[in-house]
Amino acid sequence: LTVRKIEAIPHSFFEIWMGLVTLCAATDIRRCGQLVHSGIFDSAMASDNKKGFQNLDAAMDYCQKVLRPGGLCDNVLPVTYIMYRQQVREKCGTPHFSHGMDYANPSNEHDVLHLVNVEYEKIGQFEMASGWKFRFFLGLILLVWYVNLLGELEAVILLADFLWNYPVCDRDPFRTRQFLSRISGRITAVFRNQAEGGDGHRSPRPSPRHPESARQMNPAATYLHGKDGDEIYIEAISRPHKVTIALMVVVRFTLIMYMAGVGTIFILTTYSYPDLLMNAVALAFVFELPEFFYNLLVGHQEKEQLESVRPLRFKSSLPKLEGTVVRLIASKYFLGLFLFPALCYGLVEWNHRVNIAPVSEALQCVCFQQGPRCVTERFMDRRWWDHHWSQVAWSFT
Repeated sequence: LTVRKIEAIPHSFFEIWMGLVTLCAATDIRRCGQLVHSGIFDSAMASDNKKGFQNLDAAMDYCQKVLRPGGLCDNVLPVTYIMYRQQVREKCGTPHFSHGMDYANPSNEHDVLHLVNVEYEKIGQFEMASGWKFRFFLGLILLVWYVNLLGELEAVILLADFLWNYPVCDRDPFRTRQFLSRISGRITAVFRNQAEGGDGHRSPRPSPRHPESARQMNPAATYLHGKDGDEIYIEAISRPHKVTIALMVVVRFTLIMYMAGVGTIFILTTYSYPDLLMNAVALAFVFELPEFFYNLLVGHQEKEQLESVRPLRFKSSLPKLEGTVVRLIASKYFLGLFLFPALCYGLVEWNHRVNIAPVSEALQCVCFQQGPRCVTERFMDRRWWDHHWSQVAWSFT
């Protein structure tokens, strides 16, 4: 058969082209052994009454000639195929090899080929992530993470309750007014000296302090407190102190909400045991930073002084839990033994159905041309190739 005019092609030529494009979907030359083992070349083997590949080595050579870099697939298909093959290699991950089974030629039992199986790293990761052991371990890590978040949220709620109910005084421990007054006086003096023709570098003459003002500037008188033996008791906090605590409540609550979402996504998208454990430790370390900075930056004298402060007592605004059912639902036992485990189980199952299972199915289709919804699978079926070789048998003559 020859092509005389470029108006159409014979159906036999189209069959050859269709088989070539289908084989190019494998993309990886290292999969030729598995393709031979799947039986797609069985009908193309030569026998006494037909022509074809002389042996399994010839079938392997044909497969490698088609799939190798710079082979038939690269030459006859558009340049986008090379880009597609590179993307498939990145998605499938590093190949791992293992000893396979011996495969015998159905037309010649003495023609035996020893095959090598190839597996890919990313497919192995998602298969492991789909197993019940990994999902159970993932649920435990999520449970520990949510218990840690619950402790932080409880601390923020207690701090907000303290902010709302503890008495406030009008004294300024930060000396904000005195500081601003001093800065304003210096600026005014500099401009006055410049207006009078001075060099502007003389500092203003300090005004004499009265005993009463000196007493007000004493740090010991900046908040209402007293001493009872070796203990210090605080009766009220200042308004700047209250504003500082309010900012702390807002920042810590925002951080908890952000870490709850990001931490959950971070844990659910980890697909190995060591990485999962290390990521959970890293997330928990974020909430340990305040204590770390306190131990590192605060001096021993200040720590001793803080330890001698009597516990602050105030009337809480938090509602009292009345009734056995309400108290049981709000208790830590119910949250830790029922609510959080149910939440973790639901998240793990949702992540498996929405993310892990579809990605694993897509990787199986891309890397091995397998899967219930993989279009390429029906073209890699042995029956399809039996029909294909019967249509192109003339090409072996």
